[in-house]
Amino acid sequence: MNIVFASDTYWPRINGVAVSIEVFRRELTALGHKVLIFVPDYPEIEDNNSNEATSHEEGVIRLPSKSLFYSAEDRLIDVNKSRKIVKRILSEFKPDILHAQSEFSALEIFLEYRRKRLIPFFKPSLPLVMSSHTHWEQYIHIYMPYIPLPVARRIAILILHVRFGKCDMIVSPSSNMRQVLKSYHIRKPVTVIPTGISSEDFNPQGRPSDEPKDPPVLMFVGRHSHEKNPGFLLKILDDVKKQFPNVILRMVGDGPGRRDLEWRAKKMGLTDNIEFMGYQPRTALPDLYRSADVFTFPSKSETQGLVTIEAMLCGTPVVAIGEMGTREVMNGDNGGFMVPDNREIFSARVIELLKDKELWKQKSREAVVFGQRWSSPVLAKELAGVYQRLLKR
Repeated sequence: MNIVFASDTYWPRINGVAVSIEVFRRELTALGHKVLIFVPDYPEIEDNNSNEATSHEEGVIRLPSKSLFYSAEDRLIDVNKSRKIVKRILSEFKPDILHAQSEFSALEIFLEYRRKRLIPFFKPSLPLVMSSHTHWEQYIHIYMPYIPLPVARRIAILILHVRFGKCDMIVSPSSNMRQVLKSYHIRKPVTVIPTGISSEDFNPQGRPSDEPKDPPVLMFVGRHSHEKNPGFLLKILDDVKKQFPNVILRMVGDGPGRRDLEWRAKKMGLTDNIEFMGYQPRTALPDLYRSADVFTFPSKSETQGLVTIEAMLCGTPVVAIGEMGTREVMNGDNGGFMVPDNREIFSARVIELLKDKELWKQKSREAVVFGQRWSSPVLAKELAGVYQRLLKR
């Protein structure tokens, strides 16, 4: 099959959507399919010749883009400037499947292409799939806190009814996200296919130690922004520091909330205990996971929570708030501890892992075994099966 992805986020932005696209691109290609990807361009690619951006560029078409009013570092495909480029490339590529990875400009370029190839009075024959990567109800409430949650929910329902109503199939990365869509009364069929992780890339081989180190290292990987709840980890670090004065928290990633986090860390007297590492190449992540004693994940809005799986596969026990996709990934205290949104309980579990070497070893072994449930080749075959069933309709 000739498959086309389109997304409003991709490398050099390091996030779950970019990871999902790259994982499925690689695995679908290994199955013999051709995959083309439309994504925004980013100014720093030209300015800095970003290695992370260029290392994934085969089959990637970077389209003209524009920044978002609330986040200058993020981009959307500029539909007006991209029309002719998309039409020309797709006419040559002759796609069998279109798969939008976001609900806005990435979807719009596909809708325009489908409209223009319509035969009058006939439905388009080109199947359109959409992935539901974002819990918009939570995002709207987080970024516009003056909007009450019930109102944010109504806004999310209205937006998603319009956008998802234009596709043939929705792919959800978790059963929890599918339940959210069902509660919105989305009428399109929804199939659950998580993003897989390759155990060849993420594994415990080369861990510097088989027990917690001194000083102990905690780690977070993700966007430094409100929806990931990274400020919560400063409170956890403050608690753990009382038991382990030399503890280090490594914050991998970047985002609009980083400056505020740095300011708060300084105000709390945590400057010597925290390392802001910025965006890291994906190839560097396995060693970073292995270097940590506990992976700490405070996000409450994950549709899946890929970083928890990556950490597990590297043998790093996880302590995470058990909501949305994270709850489904950990399914209890597998590979670590799934805790409520409670500072005292979260801190206690981290401290327990650092103090009890036998418990840490047990959770480390458990994490590797449990993480292997998310095999990327198997899940890519499931996605290809969805495409093939749509083509037979």
